[in-house]
Amino acid sequence: MTDFLRRSKFAAPVERAKVAADWRTRGYSCALLVDPPGRA
Repeated sequence: MTDFLRRSKFAAPVERAKVAADWRTRGYSCALLVDPPGRA
């Protein structure tokens, strides 16, 4: 299981574009979703 988790893969603060690029190489998409105030 440790092969799937790598701490500190992305520097803090995390840049969404870098995460999205990494995910794309593995066949995933990445979109920003923001709930409106008062919604959980």
